[in-house]
Amino acid sequence: MKAALLIILFLLAFAGAGYFLYMQLPTAPITLHATPQDDNLSAPRQYSTSKQFYPNLRFATYVITYGFEEACSDEKKASVREAVSILEFESVLDFNEQPTRDAQIHILCSEIGPEPEQTGHFIAGEGGPTEIINTTLYSIIREGKLSLYRNENCDKPLIALHELLHVLGFDHNSNPRSILYPTLDCAQELDRYIVESINALYEAESLPDLVITNANATKERRHISFSIEIVNRGLVETNDAKLEVIEGKQVLQTFDLGNLDIGVRKTLSVQNLRASRSGSEILFHVVSSSRELNENNNYLALSATEVRN
Repeated sequence: MKAALLIILFLLAFAGAGYFLYMQLPTAPITLHATPQDDNLSAPRQYSTSKQFYPNLRFATYVITYGFEEACSDEKKASVREAVSILEFESVLDFNEQPTRDAQIHILCSEIGPEPEQTGHFIAGEGGPTEIINTTLYSIIREGKLSLYRNENCDKPLIALHELLHVLGFDHNSNPRSILYPTLDCAQELDRYIVESINALYEAESLPDLVITNANATKERRHISFSIEIVNRGLVETNDAKLEVIEGKQVLQTFDLGNLDIGVRKTLSVQNLRASRSGSEILFHVVSSSRELNENNNYLALSATEVRN
């Protein structure tokens, strides 16, 4: 009886050892699948970028002035100056501090911000253009405002930089890591595409752009009567615009248009300007002493079918 029990125990021990050795032998490979909790994690997230409030929105020059109201504390002034330095380092922009009455960007400071729009959120600052001129080619920012309600809580001046980008014309985006996300996080950064957009916007030289937008004329024997409209679609004003009226190779007369600020239109109407009897085309040419963004749009010719005899 004892011998039989010993044999059974031996067989069980042998079988167990054999099973253990069997489990250590290499087998066919097995692919292990992990099921994510959120299937969307496997696809890259798509975030909206910061668009401008208006197309081609910029200040007239890359040199932009700013100034503080008296209520601004030294801490808030320091955060704005640091934000300005960051943009100067990253882009072509150049900021100059001036008395606020002479500045393009007015920095306002208050300890009391507007009421939060949502529970759990607070408004740390506000910013944006306050005066814009649409010249068709550009939307020119004449003035902007930046209001700071709270001091910075991060190592970088994120509040001041966020609001300064609003003054430059950029709206919010949907990327939580972006400086222009609607709510603050100290890990947010200045997006590279924003810097590239700024550099592209300010690539154009600050020049006027005089354009003849409309003209009509009649001719009776040796006299021409006409009405013409000229607009400055450029980035800066011109002080000495002139209109030449040309027939053939002869300048019949030059008219002084004076100052044309950006976005300003001037209409000139002339009666009975003496010309030749045989001329069949009148050329209008607007000129100034300054170079222009585009000098190919300074001419307008009216042919015989448009100048009625």
